Amino acid sequence: MSQILKEYVDRIMGANKEAGRKNFLLAFCGEDRDAIETEILKILQRAWIKDESDQQIAKTYNCSYVSVYRLRKELEPYREELLKLIEKRLGEKKYFARVIVNGKEIKVETEYELVKQFVNRYLRSTITPKPRYIKTVIDHCEEVWLFLNKRDPKYWSINDVDRFIAKLKAEGKSHAYIQTYVVAIRQIAPHLAQQGFTTDWTKSVRTCNLFLSDVKEILRVLSENGLHREMLVFKLHITIGSRESSFVSLSWSNIDFEKKTIDVYESKVKGGINWRNIQLNWLFGDEFVNELKEYYRKNGSQWLVKNKNDLQNIYKKIKEICLNDPYFKDNPAKQKEIQNLKPHYARKIHCNVAWELGIPLEILCGQVIGSEGYCIIGVGWSDFNTARKHYLALSSRIQNEIVTKAMEKAREILSK
Repeated sequence: MSQILKEYVDRIMGANKEAGRKNFLLAFCGEDRDAIETEILKILQRAWIKDESDQQIAKTYNCSYVSVYRLRKELEPYREELLKLIEKRLGEKKYFARVIVNGKEIKVETEYELVKQFVNRYLRSTITPKPRYIKTVIDHCEEVWLFLNKRDPKYWSINDVDRFIAKLKAEGKSHAYIQTYVVAIRQIAPHLAQQGFTTDWTKSVRTCNLFLSDVKEILRVLSENGLHREMLVFKLHITIGSRESSFVSLSWSNIDFEKKTIDVYESKVKGGINWRNIQLNWLFGDEFVNELKEYYRKNGSQWLVKNKNDLQNIYKKIKEICLNDPYFKDNPAKQKEIQNLKPHYARKIHCNVAWELGIPLEILCGQVIGSEGYCIIGVGWSDFNTARKHYLALSSRIQNEIVTKAMEKAREILSK
């Protein structure tokens, strides 16, 4: 029996005798202490986990919503401990999840709703689902589950996960190894990302100093060498600024050529976000949309890239051919940027171009409502601080150039 609940029940039973009027829990349960404790836990579960209002809960007990509000506020300081008790008293699961593969069919047996939601999201987001990936995510989260005494993932808190990560670090696990657990946890428990779950053990963001003038030169090199598909892939990738996996998972059905828009599903953040109605012509104009349409007409249903390896090979080809061009070959700084070019850099270039064109960070981030995202110029950011970290990931050289230009402009204005 929880000492917190015991003391709380003692108080309401004592106050009830003094007041001469029955507390709503006593009216509902009589003087059965176990029943009262169970109802208290049910109320807290509905308020904290299911996000039900005080008014909704009050209807069950035929009482004033103020009574429910007072109960909830009084027990709020003990939230973490009581969440553990809710899980223990209101049902403990026998196992985390089991992955069953029958040919191309993938099934997962689990009693946890968040695990089911993860599997459904993943199967919707990819054409060729990989059972190994599902199993890896579930196996990693099962370790967290056992570490937290078999607690339902929907009750996991940031403090819980931080303790588990600290354990891995104490065991001497590498950054890359820990990162696989971080990704898995964010997939199974997306509510942690909404609460500010960050990965301060991750490496610092690498700067990317490729801007619109550099994009123009890359496209020139690709055009001169007849690499039409590679040019379309690069244009589209920096237009929408999606992650590598999201780009590969796209198909022609995501594009509305009449409206000149594209929908992109990002599974990595907040348990999955569908970014709707991204403008395809915001950067390269209607001509680019027509180029995509013509490619689709000639090549049928086959998407621009077959898989991740294909996308990575395209970027390797872009890198190799640009390194032999005088624009990059004769400029050490540009040469270094091209040497680092890889698919994820498209997201950084997307941010650089938006900044260069004066697009505010608020527009770049977009807006997320539930599982739907809305951002005119590409795949947005669910976390404003993360967007700022990437959006402003400029080298000291570039920052100094910006300040120098600003100083010159200030002197010009003041001297008039």
